[in-house]
Amino acid sequence: MSQRVEHSEIRGPLYQHQEIYIAGGTPLDHAVRRLAASVDARVRQETGQRSLWTSSPLVVRVRSTERPVQARESALLNLEDDSAGIAGIFRDLPHRQLAIIGEQGAGKTVQALLLTRELLPKPAQDADGPVPVFLSLASWHPDIPLMTWMAARVQQDHPDIGESRAQGRETALRLIRERRIIPVLDGLDEVRTGSVGEVIEGIGAAFDDRAPFVVTCRREEYVAAVEASGAPLARAAVVEIASVMVEDAIGYLSSAFTDDTRWRPLFQRLRDDPDGPVAHALSTPLMLFLARTAYKRPTTDPNELLAHSDVQSVEEHLLDAYIPATYARHLGLPYREDQAKRWLGTLARGPQEVHWWHFHSPIADLAAGLIFGLGTGWILYLMWNTAAAIGGAILVLASVGLTSSALREGKEIVITERETADSRSHLRRYRLLAVFVASVAGTAGSVGLSAWLGGVVGADSVTTMIYALVYGSFAAVATLISTAWGRYMAARLWLAMRGLLPFHLLRFIEDAHSRGVLRKPGVFYEFRHVRLQERLRADNSLLLQDHPHEVVKPETSRLQIAKAQLFVPVTRLMAHLAAIFITALIVGITFKGGPLKYETGKAPTRYDVHLQVGGGVDADFVTVPAWGWTMPPDNAVTSAFSVPPHRLGWPYRRLDGSIEVKNCEAASIVMSITVNASRTPHTHVLNTGRSTSFSTLGWQLPEDLNRVTVTFRRIDHAPCTAHIEWLDPALYADQLFGIRSHFD
Repeated sequence: MSQRVEHSEIRGPLYQHQEIYIAGGTPLDHAVRRLAASVDARVRQETGQRSLWTSSPLVVRVRSTERPVQARESALLNLEDDSAGIAGIFRDLPHRQLAIIGEQGAGKTVQALLLTRELLPKPAQDADGPVPVFLSLASWHPDIPLMTWMAARVQQDHPDIGESRAQGRETALRLIRERRIIPVLDGLDEVRTGSVGEVIEGIGAAFDDRAPFVVTCRREEYVAAVEASGAPLARAAVVEIASVMVEDAIGYLSSAFTDDTRWRPLFQRLRDDPDGPVAHALSTPLMLFLARTAYKRPTTDPNELLAHSDVQSVEEHLLDAYIPATYARHLGLPYREDQAKRWLGTLARGPQEVHWWHFHSPIADLAAGLIFGLGTGWILYLMWNTAAAIGGAILVLASVGLTSSALREGKEIVITERETADSRSHLRRYRLLAVFVASVAGTAGSVGLSAWLGGVVGADSVTTMIYALVYGSFAAVATLISTAWGRYMAARLWLAMRGLLPFHLLRFIEDAHSRGVLRKPGVFYEFRHVRLQERLRADNSLLLQDHPHEVVKPETSRLQIAKAQLFVPVTRLMAHLAAIFITALIVGITFKGGPLKYETGKAPTRYDVHLQVGGGVDADFVTVPAWGWTMPPDNAVTSAFSVPPHRLGWPYRRLDGSIEVKNCEAASIVMSITVNASRTPHTHVLNTGRSTSFSTLGWQLPEDLNRVTVTFRRIDHAPCTAHIEWLDPALYADQLFGIRSHFD
């Protein structure tokens, strides 16, 4: 080992970088080899699922496009070769930047996979780079820098490149920056946000003239975007996948069968009418694959394709025949053909990628509302009666509906740039979040009801605990269902009960992938081809929708992410609790009091008092009813009132309002109140200038109250005339009578 030390002047910040050299190269060299081995295994699996490496593969030819989408003359190619030669063409390009375009179903993704395998260093364990990595652009959000997204995808798809997750991500980013990775970006036209032209500009800005990459795109979208923006990929050569020639198509179809008797009329039509609808439909790899799959059984007749008179009907026939052929009964599969078609149809009724938050159903919001409503109705029934319970439950249901409507555009789903590539970890995090929010709601409900039952109502500890646990469970379950994860689980269960999805969804998805119906270019699943998805969705409305979600910037703090994730579920919870509180408040305020009706004796003077609320320029006034009696010196008055039954059947607990002596400073008056036929009065001395609230006197009224008699007697000798004023005269009902009697 030798060392060399150079002395020079250092200005600016000083960073220390240490690199440990071990046998066989640097840690980055070992990361390259691990990545190559991982890519090789993944590509082998995916190409094997698609049966791409067969003894007689389909010959697909590419040519330099004649369309005006090339940026420079130096990028133009003059080639006419099969797909096996694309790797050599790519290596010979001056900038090693290539765009592959073709019509829908032309096999762009297949070419990208094959090119990835061809560009892999061999053997993989001795790779020195650069390593091609297949990445589906369908999961990229342009809000995230392309380099950051690619590093996250590489780390998620190939986690073994680093010793830890953080190290693996940093290693992936370093491999990209040092050009030891060749990104193979499939589906430029499948990026969900932003126009194709904007995506092209973003890719062009992310790669300099020395950074290799491959990108695929539909021909029409690519040409239209370049023509509209006038900004092609500046250094990329553009090749176009040619239509499959008739003899190549016949060779591919006949190679799969030992007896081609069934196929002869069809082959003859292809040769006789190479420009006809059948030949045109069978000029793409997708349709040829579907035809070979649909008619592989000896009992099938491929010549039924000849009955179709246009290209679209031929293609739709082949798309419709694919699922029955793949899930045919004779194969002994765990799923019937009708089940598989129905379940795949449900998956097709959503975005291209299958993400967990696509699964939702109104049943989740309805279930949350019903559970909250039942819990609220149960408490209100114990406190008051059935009418109050029904009214409260309806108010809670309305609150849930209004809240769900108001939050429909709320971005409850927050995705970090790492989680765009890892839906499993994202789902786990939202499951933990749902459990946390539900636990908080359940604990708050249990503690609140426990304090109320034990402290206010006076129930015993065992009863209090039981009721608190039951109500807390209501609150927890309802809150859990109202979260994003809860709605996902409720929707899955609801769709499974309706037969639209299997109960074991992941098992079915993995089986569909093993049969080639779905593909898995990374860590998420999608349909083998968008044409198949569109056909399965054709007779169905959109069912699985892409919820409004937010892809946060890389620099977003964890606190900001947590706030964004908690906003919607906490808002829902607060709305539910507010509905319960408002229900109790409305019922309590509306029915708390009862009137006193004058019967005999001295009739009080009835009038209104305007009381000031607040002060200064913002002061306001409220009107309060009042009764008054005039008391000359040495005088006494008696007034008798009848008590009608309470509207809800509650007993009256005490007199309500406040009473005060006015207009005579030295006046002292004894107030005596008797109820029913009792001879024992409640007495209290009233003095001028001191207002007395009946709530402070502690006078309890009997449950069978029907009459109240009030007597005022002056005990002073002052010569002035006093005035007695009773503000807001009424009876205060015992709102807790029902629940007290229940526990008694």
